[in-house]
Amino acid sequence: MIENGGYQAAAARYLLPTSTTEYLDIVAEYKRTNGKGNIKRIERIQNFHLWRKFIGEEGAINNQLKPKKTEVKNLWHGTGTTPSQTITDGTEGFDMRYADR
Repeated sequence: MIENGGYQAAAARYLLPTSTTEYLDIVAEYKRTNGKGNIKRIERIQNFHLWRKFIGEEGAINNQLKPKKTEVKNLWHGTGTTPSQTITDGTEGFDMRYADR
């Protein structure tokens, strides 16, 4: 658990080794969809509370869209010199103030 101002986010951070399939797939998808910027490292950040919220919202939307389903997309977030913890350890689990930088 990460404590931040009384908020506990069930977030875990994993540095992906460059030799893994997950890393290589992400690099290929990033280059295919953007192709700009240098990748220095890739971290997978897992937040159990946000994931549960996402699954609940996705289910509600799918119920409204029947028989169609939602189309989930990947989100890449580069940080420049901002530590990734600054973005992910906010009181909501993701600090939107950094979303457009």
